Amino acid sequence: MLDLSVFKQTKLSASDKLILEYLLCNYDTASMETATDIADKIGISYATISRFWNKIGFRNMKEFKKALIQSKDTTPVSKIKNTLARLHDEDATISEIISRNIATIHKTLDFLSPAEIDSAAALMIEAAKLYVFAPDASLGIADILRYRLRRFGIELILIEGGSSVYEYLLNIAKKDVVLIFSYSRVISEVSILLEHQKEAGYGTILFTDMLTNGLSCNPSSTIYCYRGEPTEYHSMVAALSVIDCLVLKIAMKKENSIDCIDRLNKIRTQYSEYIKR
Repeated sequence: MLDLSVFKQTKLSASDKLILEYLLCNYDTASMETATDIADKIGISYATISRFWNKIGFRNMKEFKKALIQSKDTTPVSKIKNTLARLHDEDATISEIISRNIATIHKTLDFLSPAEIDSAAALMIEAAKLYVFAPDASLGIADILRYRLRRFGIELILIEGGSSVYEYLLNIAKKDVVLIFSYSRVISEVSILLEHQKEAGYGTILFTDMLTNGLSCNPSSTIYCYRGEPTEYHSMVAALSVIDCLVLKIAMKKENSIDCIDRLNKIRTQYSEYIKR
């Protein structure tokens, strides 16, 4: 795939970053769109888009499209889609959903940084206390993470939204770490938790599907996850896959992770006459 991610840290204008964000999230269809199409969708001028291509190394949009088409011909996603197209399922929707979920995982892999996963795991292991803010659909993902981490002797403290967030800020200390799930948009609680880290000195790990989020405060670690286009149904498959990677990394890095599992099995055996499993 054409690697547009190398331009994420380039000094681009706010409008340029909107274009880059759109291309990063829509490279499967961008080759079929005109500059006017893109301008209308993201609300910027045609002239701004015309000037953009030279900033990322292309003479014009035509040259960009040619490179994009060439890079798409042999991608893993295209091969998977061809395989699924040969399936003769009575309900074609099933194949479409599976194909779309696979595509979200693949696009996540394009921008997911192993170094960020490693950094996040280290932060979580070393944290005195671990907090998590997970609004809306991300609460289910956070609950799975909490379930997995408990087996390693790590407890997650769930931060409630609204004005209750202020009460948690009283207790989050310098050696603590806050996990923040922020998909689709940056809500007020996310801004507060990231802003307050400058004063309190705690660490933050941001799980997001926004490559250019416009945050004024940088988290200690950022873990990207693609969940689908803004107007589509947002799948949490890729988000769960990222969490699985993080859990496995913690299991590998935490010194006594196996001891915790052994103790868990002993406790289960000890009380098996009460609750069988």
